[in-house]
Amino acid sequence: VFVRIKAVAFSGNGSPVRVFVIGNSFGFSALFLGLLFRTKGSFLDALDLEPDACHRMGGWLTRAIARAQDLNISVTRGPSPQAVPSAMRGGSYDLAFIDGGHFEKQLQQDFEAVHPFMAATSVIVLHDIVLVGLYDFVMRYFAASAWESHLPRGCTYKNIAGT
Repeated sequence: VFVRIKAVAFSGNGSPVRVFVIGNSFGFSALFLGLLFRTKGSFLDALDLEPDACHRMGGWLTRAIARAQDLNISVTRGPSPQAVPSAMRGGSYDLAFIDGGHFEKQLQQDFEAVHPFMAATSVIVLHDIVLVGLYDFVMRYFAASAWESHLPRGCTYKNIAGT
């Protein structure tokens, strides 16, 4: 999905891409996006609750790999939506990836927390909405908004790793 988004929305202009992530977990998405948009001036800010030792290890791993690979990634520990502004380094964001709590109220709060910080032309990816039964909610929520909704079609697999 992200490779396709880069090709369609961010190709050819050479401008830096500013990315915000809610839900770092073990850092796969943050690191992938950091590598994908590794251009001068680009950066990625991530926010994760890191509620237990396992998730704190994920934040530590993300920070360590980002440092070793010279990726401009910052991971902040804190709750969403409350800590969203403090996890942001400033300016507006071109891409947001929301993979936080997988229920209606949390998804809505996460979206509404990042929305004011998005660039005029931007992309927000909502992760796992079909998998966890949020598709109908998302379609109702965005029906009266200026945002366009797209459901990517592609390969699916049984997610046993939790990523």
